Amino acid sequence: MFSDALAHIKLRADIELKQIDELVKKQIQEDGVQMQELMKKSDKLYADRKKKLKYQQNMLDPKRQIKRVFPILFLSLVFLVLYLVAEKNVWLGAEHNYIILIILMLLSVGCAVTGIIFLKCITWTVIDIKAQLAQDKEKTEVEERVVSTTTTTTIEK
Repeated sequence: MFSDALAHIKLRADIELKQIDELVKKQIQEDGVQMQELMKKSDKLYADRKKKLKYQQNMLDPKRQIKRVFPILFLSLVFLVLYLVAEKNVWLGAEHNYIILIILMLLSVGCAVTGIIFLKCITWTVIDIKAQLAQDKEKTEVEERVVSTTTTTTIEK
């Protein structure tokens, strides 16, 4: 799943960077183009694309996902267990337990929400890449049908 998506991301990035190069060359050939403005635009396009590619690669790296999500969710569980222990007044100084309970609950909820947000980002990235893969596969199949139909009609004539 991830290797196909990573290969697709790199291929798509290469195509987009080539398109940016072609646009820049086309604009350079036109008369009256401001070179500094053109270079700024092309640098910005490269930087934006590179940033998006890096983000998608990070989201599709399984090791990075595990390192990002599971420690946060595990911390949430640890804080929840500590909250339950503090709620039972096991610790000495029961008058301070209320503050400790609030802090532990906030830490637990905060970690859980952060982990869920990371999972959401990963899921949406995977869904987007899968949709792009499906579109590209469909597009290639249509092109192959057109080519095979064209060669068949040419041979029959």
